[in-house]
Amino acid sequence: MFRKGLAVAVILLFVGVAFAPTINADIDKPIVETTQEEDVTPTPIVLVLQLMTKLRNHKDIQNVETEDNVIRLIESDEELNSIVEKLQSFDCGCYDDSRLEWPFPLICILLLPLWTLGLIAFFMGGPDWIGVLAGLLGTTFNCFWV
Repeated sequence: MFRKGLAVAVILLFVGVAFAPTINADIDKPIVETTQEEDVTPTPIVLVLQLMTKLRNHKDIQNVETEDNVIRLIESDEELNSIVEKLQSFDCGCYDDSRLEWPFPLICILLLPLWTLGLIAFFMGGPDWIGVLAGLLGTTFNCFWV
């Protein structure tokens, strides 16, 4: 008798699990269908992967021996050229010089009292290594007070 009751309970459990998604479904929520044709701006890494895939599968890729040939191949193919133009529109965040262009305001504000203390110690004839250290860190982090 116990086995039959256990079997019935397991069957009811499976039936309940099967119908649970339909019972808990939100029928007022509209179904949104996505299509491939939506104008979604891909990320740079997606564009690079697209470019690599299309270059790898290009019919003339076997004849390429130098970088100049790859550039000519990309410029001659309209699809590859459009991917490269999209990539060029993204800002890489790189600069020609090696100086850090982005300031760290919180670190600079925390270093300002140390630099002031070092400046006061220097003018009073004390050790100047505190101000030198703070100035070096301020220059590294491109602080406004350096």
